[in-house]
Amino acid sequence: MEARGAEVLGLSGPHRTGKTTLAREYAKRHDILFVQTSTSGVFEQLGCDPKAEYSIEKRLMIQEVVLSTMERQYRKAREKGQLFIADRTPIDAASYMLSEVHRTAIDSPEVSRLVNDYVARCLKSTMEHFSVVILVQPGIKVQDQADKGVACPANIEHLNSVQLGLLADERNQVRRYAIPRGVTDLEMRIAALDKVFASAIEAEEALSKTRIHH
Repeated sequence: MEARGAEVLGLSGPHRTGKTTLAREYAKRHDILFVQTSTSGVFEQLGCDPKAEYSIEKRLMIQEVVLSTMERQYRKAREKGQLFIADRTPIDAASYMLSEVHRTAIDSPEVSRLVNDYVARCLKSTMEHFSVVILVQPGIKVQDQADKGVACPANIEHLNSVQLGLLADERNQVRRYAIPRGVTDLEMRIAALDKVFASAIEAEEALSKTRIHH
């Protein structure tokens, strides 16, 4: 199946919300390509610890590599001309960068500009590679894992709020949906993705008809 715009799905959401499990299972059931992005793999490649504290400048460098790695994976998937679903989007990368920013973290206008430029690049990249992004919100039980970020429920909530804001940003023109918090069962989540997918297809077909008539 050719990967037309509305058929390229991306999951976003904080860590420990089940994005990878959901994307993998959805791809398996619908016989589509699954694109797994691994931020922990980037940290390992750079010799960094995802649970460690870094300066804002160091964090920005790491996130630049994270985004570049994601974009290479998306481009490779699109070259295959197949429908695919990814377990992370650049929205995730932007939220993790912004989560490092607080009132006293940045004392340089240049660094502040670089952070804002990074977020803008993430939003642009999301529109380039996806036309449907689904936010997987917190709800499942959080368990600590050695190779993952800090399993702090408050931090997860913070990231979720930031991603809700990024999805609503006027610079982000992809179709976006959020799986309700209470939907934590895998079968219910897959059903929710099916509804989103069907809605996106209908919207794309309606838009195509409008273009033809004009």
